[in-house]
Amino acid sequence: MFSKTLNFLSTSSSLSGAVNILLVAGGGGGGGFYGDGGGGGGGLVSQTGVQFDIGFPYPVTVGSGGAGSGGPAQGENGTDSEVNGYSSSGGGGGGTSNRPQAGANGSNGGCGGGGGVSNAGIAGSAGIGNVPFLASIQGYNGGIGFYASPNFLGGGGGGAGAVGGNATSTVGGTGGAGRSATVAGVSVVYSGGGGGGRNTTVAGRAAGGTGGGGGGGYGGPAGTGTGVNGTVNLGGGGGGAGYLSVGGNGGSGVVKIWYASPSRATITGTGNTTAPSGAFTVHTFINSGTITFTA
Repeated sequence: MFSKTLNFLSTSSSLSGAVNILLVAGGGGGGGFYGDGGGGGGGLVSQTGVQFDIGFPYPVTVGSGGAGSGGPAQGENGTDSEVNGYSSSGGGGGGTSNRPQAGANGSNGGCGGGGGVSNAGIAGSAGIGNVPFLASIQGYNGGIGFYASPNFLGGGGGGAGAVGGNATSTVGGTGGAGRSATVAGVSVVYSGGGGGGRNTTVAGRAAGGTGGGGGGGYGGPAGTGTGVNGTVNLGGGGGGAGYLSVGGNGGSGVVKIWYASPSRATITGTGNTTAPSGAFTVHTFINSGTITFTA
């Protein structure tokens, strides 16, 4: 339909005409109820030298974070971020604890959710990251839970940079570290996993992963038992719940599109921005919208 295109002679973002994208999906929600798994961070995909047709409004989808579970159930998976045929996958929800085995498993996703522990005292499986498979690896697996009567402890959610920590006899697993992505010379860490929860107050909160992962809850049901929410626009996973508590929500994702200045596109969508950054123009989407290249 459109005869003009933006042509790319190099994948280097430093050359005029090269368009680059960063996709961070929504993080998974933490499991809820009784010492549960942390949510996985949203998958992270970065690509240089992407071709866009001029005059065509490309939809841009920003993934939302999955809801933390009020229990007894797994947290919800985050949703995908997408533009121009590229996609990153939402983080997997964390498993619940002290319930039948299937619910104790962490969910698969861009980064896998941490596992809980079944009511038979058997650790749930860690959610698998990098689902669907990408050669560039969008995220890593979650950790597994641990049971040491009367304690139920959830595994940490996987991050875009590292696997989630396994729970021990004293504390839930730490969230997997996120990964640094550089856009127009500015580096930010995204997609940390949520920390695992613990049903008793000993040892305190398991840390979320760098890059927006929420810490796990401990004890409860009020106050410290609630898992910490993942950070919005970083794709962090939500922390797993403590005792009779709610898992943290996953953080929403972000999409960034950048190229050598001057600006050559218009965008739509609430809260989305266009701004210079050094020698580059950066379009930042914190909500879904469109981008149309004009020259």
